[in-house]
Order: sequence, then structure tokens, then C-alpha cells
Amino acid sequence: LMSGQKADNDIKMKHVKMTSTIDNHGSNSKHKNLHDYHSHYDMEHAHMHSWTVCEYILLFLAWIIVIVIPVFWFCIFRTVRDYQRAIIFRLGKSGRREAGPGVFALNPLTDVIKVIDLRIETCNLEPQSMMSKDTVTVTVDAVCFMKVIDPIKAVLEIDNYRTAFINFSATTLRSVIGTYDLQALLSERDEINKKIQ
Repeated sequence: LMSGQKADNDIKMKHVKMTSTIDNHGSNSKHKNLHDYHSHYDMEHAHMHSWTVCEYILLFLAWIIVIVIPVFWFCIFRTVRDYQRAIIFRLGKSGRREAGPGVFALNPLTDVIKVIDLRIETCNLEPQSMMSKDTVTVTVDAVCFMKVIDPIKAVLEIDNYRTAFINFSATTLRSVIGTYDLQALLSERDEINKKIQ
């Protein structure tokens, strides 16, 4: 009888262990899937673009045409400055990394480029009426600084990153102002700046 109860307990323990293992694997796989498809850029670069035979033929013929006809020779080489990067779309597909700075070759028949400025840009937020914590209406303006860190994401993941930055800055400013009363807004500007950053 004791051995039978022990065997039943062992079976239950194994069942519990198997269930917990399945749950753990399930949660890990779910977390991994969310991480893999966190953004369009990560999803696309997890498995890079595959080129078909037809696309290879088109690229080969395009380069033959560009090399043979002298008119295209003036459009083969492009230059970007040290503070710029170029995203090349070849037959509509983006490359693994940005081009530049300096001189690089492209095919005017199949390639389209998008140049991104990497310098810090200054954006002025127009004065806006906001509500403070003690329900006082205040008019606030701000100066924001923006810098593109990843040019590929700035092109692939958003339509206009400048407009998105200005809207996001205005929303952040409005949410932070709403957590302070009027006296704090006048006396704790440094703390408000740090919180907005």
C-alpha cells in the first residue's frame, strides 16, 4: 500500500513538473515572439530580404545598360557629407546598413536613396495652454533638441520623424506640466527639465 501511494505521488509530481515545464516553455516562446517582432526593422532584419532569380536578372541588365550608355555615367556615383547617411532602396528593398559618408555607387535605374541628417536639430514648440495640478491654466513653450541615432529606423518605421518628435515632445510636456502646481512650475524648472528629458 505504501509503495502504491508513493508511486501515485511520483506520478503526480512528474505531472506537475511536466506542466510547469510546458508553461515555462510557452511563456518563453511568447516572450521571444514579442521580442522578435518588436518593430518592423527587427522583423525585417531577423531574416534579411531574399532576392529572386528575376530580381538578379533585372539588376544585371540594369547594370549593363548603365555601363554601356554614357549618359548614365554621371549618375552612378553619389556623395554624402560626413554628417549625413544615405538609405539605398534597391528594387524597393532596403540594404543592411546605411551608405556614407563619402562616395558610393548606385544604379540610377533600380536604386532610390533617402538622405538623413545626423546633426542635432532644434525644434521650437509653439506656446500651448496647459492645465497644472491645481487647475490653473498656464501657457508654456519649449525648445527641443533632436538627433537621429539610427537612420534606417528613422526611414522604415515612421513616415515623418520630425513631425512625430514634435508631437511626442508636446505630449510629454503636457503630461509633465499636469503633475505640478503653479508654485512648483515657477520654482522647480530644473527638476521639470530633468523629468521631461
